[in-house]
This record gives sequence, C-alpha cells and structure tokens, in this order.
Amino acid sequence: MGFGEKQRVLGVPAKNQLITNLNNTVYDFKRFIGRRFNDPIVAQMASGRTYQVVPTEHGHAGVSVNYMGAEKVFSMEQIGGMLLTKLKQTTEQAIGTKVSDCVISVSDLKYLKV
Repeated sequence: MGFGEKQRVLGVPAKNQLITNLNNTVYDFKRFIGRRFNDPIVAQMASGRTYQVVPTEHGHAGVSVNYMGAEKVFSMEQIGGMLLTKLKQTTEQAIGTKVSDCVISVSDLKYLKV
C-alpha cells in the first residue's frame, strides 16, 4: 500500500511507486498484525523494512507514513482493513454485485497437527 500527498494506492500502482516513494510504501505487513511493538520478533522484522515501524498509542506495531501532507501513524490492523476494503471494491466491480460476506483462512503449517 502506497501513501501519497493526495491518495493511497494498492497493488501494482503501489509496487510501481516503491522506488520513488520508498518510505511511504508499506508491504509485507501481515506478520506484524496483533503484535506489540516491544515484541522481539517485531524488532527483527522491522529492521528489514524501508518504511518506519513505530508504536501505536496502544503499544502495538504500527507504521508512520506521510499521507495527505501530514505524518500519520496507522496500526497494522488499519493497513489490513484498507487492503480488505480495496479487495471488496475490486471484487464488486468485477462481479457486478455487492459483496456482503468474506471468508479469510489463515494456517501456519508448523503448528498444524495432522
């Protein structure tokens, strides 16, 4: 997700602006969701990012970006919500009807017991 002076962009447009808008393009953020900022895993993951990972007011991992001419801090959950909203809009346009339900599946194979 890329943040700019007048808009936010997702997908291919965000990836295309990564080089010119490095600090304001958030990628590979899903592993931060639900983690506290002081978690050692957050520190390890944040060291390899071009965007700034910061604590939110509730102590969780967030991201600081320049959006609409001001410095904004978004939680990783907010970033995920923005992504899901965009996916919903894109799907509704593609299928020509409203989407009211969604199923999200997450599995971590190292914890999956068969």
